Amino acid sequence: MKFIMIITCLFLFFLIPQIFRDNAQASFYIPREIDYNRINAIAIEGDYIWCATDGGIVRWNMRDGSYVIYTPSDGLSSYFVISCAADRKGVKWFAYAEKHTGGGGGVTSFDDETWLTYTPENSGLSGAAVMSIAVDNDNVKWFGADDGGISSFDDTIWTNYTPYSSNPVPPAYSVKVTAIAVDNDNVKWFGTELGSISSFDGIQWIYYPNEFGMIWTIEVDLYNTKWFVPFIAYLWRFDGETWEKIDNAPRNIYSIATDKSNNLWCGTLGVSVYDGAQWTNYTKEDGLLENVVNAIAIDDNNVKWIGTTKGLQSYDGEEWISYRIETSLIDSADDPNEFIIMSNHPNPFNPSTTITFTLPSSGFTSLVIYNIMGQEVRELVSETVMPGVHSVTWDGKDGIGNPVSSGVYISRLKMGGHIATGRMLLMK
Repeated sequence: MKFIMIITCLFLFFLIPQIFRDNAQASFYIPREIDYNRINAIAIEGDYIWCATDGGIVRWNMRDGSYVIYTPSDGLSSYFVISCAADRKGVKWFAYAEKHTGGGGGVTSFDDETWLTYTPENSGLSGAAVMSIAVDNDNVKWFGADDGGISSFDDTIWTNYTPYSSNPVPPAYSVKVTAIAVDNDNVKWFGTELGSISSFDGIQWIYYPNEFGMIWTIEVDLYNTKWFVPFIAYLWRFDGETWEKIDNAPRNIYSIATDKSNNLWCGTLGVSVYDGAQWTNYTKEDGLLENVVNAIAIDDNNVKWIGTTKGLQSYDGEEWISYRIETSLIDSADDPNEFIIMSNHPNPFNPSTTITFTLPSSGFTSLVIYNIMGQEVRELVSETVMPGVHSVTWDGKDGIGNPVSSGVYISRLKMGGHIATGRMLLMK
């Protein structure tokens, strides 16, 4: 049977926004499609479920199903929020990985009254493209950036950990940090784009070389076992002494959470639950809202909160309850007077796809393909282009004619100060 390709979530993150505001005073992007139901991360605070989405932040009340939407007009610095966390004082933290399309990035805090945004320009944050957030037992916030290593913030002092800082990380550690978790002993665990794993107890760094590939997410269970998910690879666990690969695990895991019985709930193409021996799978046929699951969190009552590309869902072991917003702020109808990437077709594709875009005026234009690491793969357009609708075919090869591997790729259209992006999936 044909291998089921990944439908990405967390690196929809290079997907970021599709249209940059012309107004020079605007500090955020407007995505071509604002989507409150596409959930990238979940944080639980009391009776509230905070969802990081492609339309900003949606706060759901788990008691009555009501919601509040927060956007840049409220205090966020972008509509596209990739990660979120609630600290031990009830302050919410939101991250934006916008470096790859020119956005401001950074992190924003919200204490239910005041919004504060931190960037490398106005604070000690080491990088703008923040991919992950974790809060330790002392309420110190830890931020992993794709362009700046690790930063911690104790509400007063920022500390940076990079190979170039006065607080260095272990040798061979990548500055591109993709995942952070805090274990039961308050030890911090970090995963990177290059697949390296390190731990830090506040004094000593320990480096664990491996060949896992980019670490997508990290989870710590009730017994302090660490679980690691490399991108497009198997699930691994580490009990402090032994590394073990879970051979029967699904390969496309995007998120993990541990329930009160120490079962591992994995967001994948559906939801897969691991009891230490066997896997139980849930899909749309079982009541799941959508099979692409980007985020899972579990509350104090052991209710599972599942973030999909079609909305939020809760599951108490018996009943599935869906939470969706049926409205959209932006009509994404194709308009030849807009600066946008309209589509690529087919998508998914193999071996080629046609990218269609529109320009409202003539000018020097570039259209470049990137992989999910932010690395340039192929330049398709680099010339003056007239206004109107245009189409370019990408044959799935890099700049020297080699076929690229299966995965998610980003098209980036640029003309002057305008930038638009699109995502596409090569499935072989």
